[in-house]
Amino acid sequence: MFRFKDVGYLTDGEIDLIIEKKVPAHLEKFAAPSYHFQIKQHLMPYEIGKIDIRVGYNENTFYGGNIGYEIYPPYRGHHYAAKACQIIKRVAQLHGMNYLYISCLPDNLPSNKTCQRLGARWLGNYVVPFHLEMYMMGVREINVYEWNLTLD
Repeated sequence: MFRFKDVGYLTDGEIDLIIEKKVPAHLEKFAAPSYHFQIKQHLMPYEIGKIDIRVGYNENTFYGGNIGYEIYPPYRGHHYAAKACQIIKRVAQLHGMNYLYISCLPDNLPSNKTCQRLGARWLGNYVVPFHLEMYMMGVREINVYEWNLTLD
């Protein structure tokens, strides 16, 4: 049985991850339990982006990734997505995860570079199965990376 952990205060001294919500697994959608965070500059009140982590491995986390992130346009170019991933990996490790899938659209160069910056291994470009929700949202192909958390 899955149990959410007390993740505590997550920071690297430059950015902070502030927990917004914990979402239980959704069995009909085959969705993994997840943690959702705001990304803020350290000790500042405004949000600069969002990041979430989906715990566990299934078809949805392979194609959709264990991690999802967004940095708002005024704050891009500072590697905040990679820094937030480095912080959020602590949550994965609390749950005994040794690797994470990160996926991104092939033409999303910043996200592909974030995966490379993390040292994630490119597994390939995959056709999204038609039965997945992301296919229904218009995503037809996806780059999938595997980030080994035991190498750092």
